[in-house]
Amino acid sequence: LSEKPRSTKPFADSEWQKILRSGDKLEKTIKSLKIPLTMGGEPTFAAVDKRDAPEWNTAAQGEHKRELAMKLVHRLKEKFAPDGVLQFTQGKWYPGEILPRWSFNCYSIKDYNFDVPADCRPVSGIEDVRLFAEELARSLHIDSDYLLPAWEDIEYYKWKGQSDDAENLSEFDRAEIARSQKVIAEKSKEPTGFVLPLNHSETLHRWQTCRWAFSREKLYLVPGDSAMGFRLPLNHILEAEDLVQKANDTFNSLPEIETKKKQSSASQVADTIFRTALAFELKEGRLHIFLQPVSKLENWVSLLEAIIQAAHKLKLEFVLEGYEPPADHRLTVMKVTPDPGVIEVNVAPAQRWQEIVENTTNLYKCAEESGLTAAKYMLDGRICGTGGGNHITLGAMVPSDSPFFAKPALLRRLITFWQHHPSLSYLFSGMFIGPTSQAPRVDEARVETLYELELALIQIDKKEDKEIRPWVIDRLLRNFLIDLTGNTHRAEICIDKLYSPDSSTGRLGIVELRGFEMPAHYQMSLAQQLLVRAIVVRLWQSPYDWPLEKWGRRLHDQFMLPHFIWYDFKRLCLDLVQHKIEIDSEWFRPFFEFRFPSYGRTSIQGMEIELRMALEPWNVLGETVFQTGTSRPVDSAIERIEVAVRNFEPARYDLVCNGFIMPVHQAETEGEYISGVRFKAWDAAFTLHPYVKLQTPLIFEIYDRHTQKYIGGCTYHVSHPGGLSYDTMPVNDNEAEGRRISRFMNHGHSHQGSAPPVESKQQGLYTLDLLRASIEIEE
Repeated sequence: LSEKPRSTKPFADSEWQKILRSGDKLEKTIKSLKIPLTMGGEPTFAAVDKRDAPEWNTAAQGEHKRELAMKLVHRLKEKFAPDGVLQFTQGKWYPGEILPRWSFNCYSIKDYNFDVPADCRPVSGIEDVRLFAEELARSLHIDSDYLLPAWEDIEYYKWKGQSDDAENLSEFDRAEIARSQKVIAEKSKEPTGFVLPLNHSETLHRWQTCRWAFSREKLYLVPGDSAMGFRLPLNHILEAEDLVQKANDTFNSLPEIETKKKQSSASQVADTIFRTALAFELKEGRLHIFLQPVSKLENWVSLLEAIIQAAHKLKLEFVLEGYEPPADHRLTVMKVTPDPGVIEVNVAPAQRWQEIVENTTNLYKCAEESGLTAAKYMLDGRICGTGGGNHITLGAMVPSDSPFFAKPALLRRLITFWQHHPSLSYLFSGMFIGPTSQAPRVDEARVETLYELELALIQIDKKEDKEIRPWVIDRLLRNFLIDLTGNTHRAEICIDKLYSPDSSTGRLGIVELRGFEMPAHYQMSLAQQLLVRAIVVRLWQSPYDWPLEKWGRRLHDQFMLPHFIWYDFKRLCLDLVQHKIEIDSEWFRPFFEFRFPSYGRTSIQGMEIELRMALEPWNVLGETVFQTGTSRPVDSAIERIEVAVRNFEPARYDLVCNGFIMPVHQAETEGEYISGVRFKAWDAAFTLHPYVKLQTPLIFEIYDRHTQKYIGGCTYHVSHPGGLSYDTMPVNDNEAEGRRISRFMNHGHSHQGSAPPVESKQQGLYTLDLLRASIEIEE
């Protein structure tokens, strides 16, 4: 029964061709203006099946997720980099996680073939691992005598595996005991692998080795679960200056024939002790080669060439792991990594529109073939994005060519343009928005930020582009493009990779737009990327130096309602059209319908009421102690709904929700009025207002003030009206639709003798806050 949410094409073929032609025309403009623009991204996918598993909801890692990620990275290599190479490295490591997350990487270099052999067999045991390591040493012209077997410290594991109080152990202790028992069973008689000390001499232009010695008779690995290369006892290598001399004495004592045979190898022995090495490990029945850190791409490539040469000669399979290659604009990188509930793909940046179209189309296809989808169901039957981000990165092929360095005013204009259009923040976002989300707007955190930010923008305005150096941009803006905690990475417009002083990886000339959720279809993703390119072109061509807008409370009142988000977006598209950029707001109607689904509509004496999902910021609460540690829960107990009423006469009628008059605001269409209601939908354990009772179901009515009667209405439930509790996600579109339909009833209103509706004390708002209204009544 399991199937993915139906991915209906969002555009008719004729309309899609218009979008593609608009992208082609915009590409010509970018070329004529010589804008050095590349675009990348971080799309996220979820599994088609096993959707209720923690790894596809809240957990970062899981066996099923790892399996699908492995399938995906192999398909990506086949499609995008058939001449490339795969490497499985260590990913991010967050507090509370036992081990770092994994990262499956695909590397390629234009016009270069790594020529990884395909007709190889798996290693049959530790002897094959030794043979491969020795062959690789010969490929590097290094004596294999410098190879060291690496052993697990069995005595330590025997001691650690003992416990008299297993029930009261922490998760970390239980994991360590399980690891100890496994090591004792599997690694007591054979080495885990072999280590070859290795370093590239930039002076001699060759690889060198040295002799490692330890106070103990063997190389015992540091206990742990990580790759062998991360567990080398580097701090215990003896600093004995006579080790090299001893090696040379050994060569001199050999017979003349053997001396000549090993002379070239002896010249490769360094006269110092260094602490970098290749590691060869037998793990899960496969040979894993741990790559050491290198400073130049050329060194990394030469190391891989030697590995591939050994693999061709011995016909043995291998898996690369260890340190990633150094950052280099010649190297194309794609990464598949785990994130809570999703798999994230780091897409290599593309320069041309046609390249973006091909990359996005093929990426979605590879994901689908790997058992992944860009959309999923919610418990109540709504279809939404994966829940992960789809960050869009803007930069250049070479960091120094970044458009934000070529024209520093571009970033100033982008910040202002985004702040002027709340639709850019909320039309494409995920469920979690607001000041404590992972991508807050610049004006959602602190009110005083806007004043100080304007001072910084004025300083940019007063300088010529040639006077503004990259580090000046960072110093001026880094303290404004942050979240509430001051994190520069968690901001809607993120510049922590533009020219950050913290590290070289932060000086990439990249601006990251983090407020986008994963689109459900590749065509929607391309439309979204087209919009961003159009905005960049508009801001590159023409100044946009207006003061920042002081939205105040309107931001989380008016612009939480879909109607006003769409109205603002139409203004945005009109601005682009006025600057001769072909963009039609209707191309983005699928985003509107996907983001704000209609719950239902009904007709009452010629007037129509339609309910539509609206937005509600989720607030992060105070620290709470759980069994697993301290955490900060999110208040998701409050929801919001938009109500549109058509053919309505506010001079005679009131729109009422649960007995309270709703504020109505006229739309562009005559006779259409818009309102919203904010209410407590769930009785959550952690919420801002624990003593406010549940305010569901919501009964929407029309009250005739002339006859003083309720003339009709409808009812909305946040869950099944019969009290049915859903424990699992819908298995297909039919079940999801059934859950959605069951929550709306086109009937229900107060009887004729009911008391007139109550007017809330809140004035001049777009949304009726039932929480506040109920508290006012109690007073």
